Amino acid sequence: MEHRIYLDNNATTAMAEDVIEAMHQAALLYGNASSMHTLGRESVVAIEESRQAIADLIDCDPSSVVFTSGASEANNTVFNIFRESIDLGSKRNRIVTTTIEHPSINELVKYLRKRGYRIDECPVDSTGRVDIQVLKEYLSEDVALVSVMTGNNEIGTIQPIKEIATLAHAVGAYMHTDATQAIGKIEVSMRDWNVDYLSMSGHKFYGPKGIGVLAVRNKAPYVPLIHGGHQEHGMRAGTYNT
Repeated sequence: MEHRIYLDNNATTAMAEDVIEAMHQAALLYGNASSMHTLGRESVVAIEESRQAIADLIDCDPSSVVFTSGASEANNTVFNIFRESIDLGSKRNRIVTTTIEHPSINELVKYLRKRGYRIDECPVDSTGRVDIQVLKEYLSEDVALVSVMTGNNEIGTIQPIKEIATLAHAVGAYMHTDATQAIGKIEVSMRDWNVDYLSMSGHKFYGPKGIGVLAVRNKAPYVPLIHGGHQEHGMRAGTYNT
């Protein structure tokens, strides 16, 4: 095979050899993890070991980890939670994000705005960084959610998520960050950053495509995006992808 130089790792990474081996072993666990028989229980063990590994990686409780199809689904799930609360008449009827988010956020913002939802995009400076003083002007007690990506997929800017979360909580809003591009590059701590929701995708750090996580802090509001089953403790329906 010809030697290739691959320079597109922010788009996706090649799977690591140990990941390929782990997937091969997982493929042999064909029992449905929702079943009570031995084969099903074997699948549960593998899934829960993975859940614990993810929790250790991002510093949260294993019960916070909800497996999804990727960060795009996770991001949509978070916005759907607050769209529903707004539809039910919440006085907190505004969402704040930035002008530099991933398309799974900024395209969703366009979609929701067309349907009458109030969403403000805070500008960034010449380096792509959120100006904290400017952000403060966007925050008030009508804000339900603040969503800011941890690291930008195009220019690599790292945002001060812990500081932004503090400002969000000061006005009573919840904090979400899409940490997809940060995993494996910087230390990510849901506890230290004090965020309520954190999104990530496996294929950005040597894992497979089609699998991701939404980590949900205990007692943070939650509404499933996908209904139809009890999987993921009722938080995301669909047969477990062992």
